[in-house]
Amino acid sequence: MTVANDRLDDEDRVSGVRPVKRWRLLLAHDVNAGTCDPLINAIPGALGSFELSESSSVDDADLALDTGRYDVGLVCLDLPPAPTGGARLAQRMVSMGLPVILVTRSLRWIPASAKALHDLPWLPPHAGSEDLLRAVGEAKRAANAKGNKAPSSSRWLARIGATLPPADEMAYEDVAPAAQRVSWY
Repeated sequence: MTVANDRLDDEDRVSGVRPVKRWRLLLAHDVNAGTCDPLINAIPGALGSFELSESSSVDDADLALDTGRYDVGLVCLDLPPAPTGGARLAQRMVSMGLPVILVTRSLRWIPASAKALHDLPWLPPHAGSEDLLRAVGEAKRAANAKGNKAPSSSRWLARIGATLPPADEMAYEDVAPAAQRVSWY
């Protein structure tokens, strides 16, 4: 079996081998425009197994971010109110530690107030599978380089104001009873 770039050959899919990773993507774009349709069609060729959540507004994307976990966020700068809506959403995703890819025909659409977004990888809406795969790699490397690898659960706990004791203060007895109830049969 050959696994390259988290993709499986068609022969492997037929044989019953399950994909190693199921990518969870959040795509925030104007769903009425159809601008990002070619990009959506490129996702299976780039990532193989994936789950795509589409958001048609900044509020919808905010709700998705608050309630779900994603591996990568794709933000089209055509998202209303363009381009500031998409730029604000991208900034929020970056602050959450989510790898972000901008979808735009040109970086000139990034508002002056969001100059930090120029460092993010970007794709035109008609990008192919290879370009998308490259951008995903760049986005993940950029997020990891900035130390944005906080687990989603800790972001969620921080959002609701909950705290956990430091790991060294948690006793083994706190988790042992649950571990003893696990049955492998």
